[in-house]
Amino acid sequence: MGCKERMRREEHIAQQYSTQAREKARDRITRFKIEHPWMDVLVRAGKRFEADEMVLHAANFAFSAFLSIFPLILIVASVFGYVFKHDPNVMQTVIANINRALPQLGVVVDTVADSLIQWRGLAATVGVIGLLLSVNRLVFSVRRGFRRIWDMPKPKFFQKYVRGILGSLLMVLIGIVVFVIAYVTSQAVSWMSVEFGGFLAGLFLMLGVFVTIGMFLLIFAILYWLIPEPRPSLRDVSWGGLLAGVLVFISTYLINIYLNWVSKTKAIFGSLGVVVGLLLWLYFTGLMLFLGAEVVRVLQERRRQPEGGQEVPRSYGVSL
Repeated sequence: MGCKERMRREEHIAQQYSTQAREKARDRITRFKIEHPWMDVLVRAGKRFEADEMVLHAANFAFSAFLSIFPLILIVASVFGYVFKHDPNVMQTVIANINRALPQLGVVVDTVADSLIQWRGLAATVGVIGLLLSVNRLVFSVRRGFRRIWDMPKPKFFQKYVRGILGSLLMVLIGIVVFVIAYVTSQAVSWMSVEFGGFLAGLFLMLGVFVTIGMFLLIFAILYWLIPEPRPSLRDVSWGGLLAGVLVFISTYLINIYLNWVSKTKAIFGSLGVVVGLLLWLYFTGLMLFLGAEVVRVLQERRRQPEGGQEVPRSYGVSL
């Protein structure tokens, strides 16, 4: 009996010690979250990201974005056709610049230059129609993911397609504006780097990095602000857009390294390596898009709960 009693006491003491250790660990985690609220936001966003199955929505986004590349190529080809017909000297300059940046694409453009001039109108028409349809699908994929995150009701048929068309036009417009701003900025930064050199060259390079991140932030913030219901605050969408923008910029830098490596091993991988790299980048962009949206959603919940207490209970019965 004495031995059994002693074993019970030791077991009871061990249980008390284990309970105290768990309580201390829980208190430390709670204090850490209070002292570092961003950690709490990221942890909650990560849990929601997993529960909402955003991996599947990111795959849908990547596939939809990949489909929009082909009509975009047709539009670019038609632009080349109009430019080449207007001024042959510009054609040679464009081909030379493309050859320096992307040798494989430069050879293709040089080879089909006459066809681009002849079929520029048809390419533009087919490209615009295809781009609107594919971007419409892309908008639906984003809205579907956001509907899951914000528990938004499924829109009616007519409302769904009207919003889809308006969203497609808005996405195309935003893409054109952002592309023009990014291109002009990159050219200006490159020119200033060459003209001034030295320390200022590095300074202008950093400026280009911040401008690129700013462009990503702008795109994501617009999506986070326009699509969700109820509409988040500008402060919340800015934080979510900044996180997604920085991560997408890092992924873009890494994919550029990968594409340069693939171009040097063309005989082994060929064009398949480029396609795989592009799909991976689009998939990662989708992941970061929805992760940033989860951060915005968590920030909304925290503003309704300034004490940072319990998370808002959710219902996962939303129709997709």
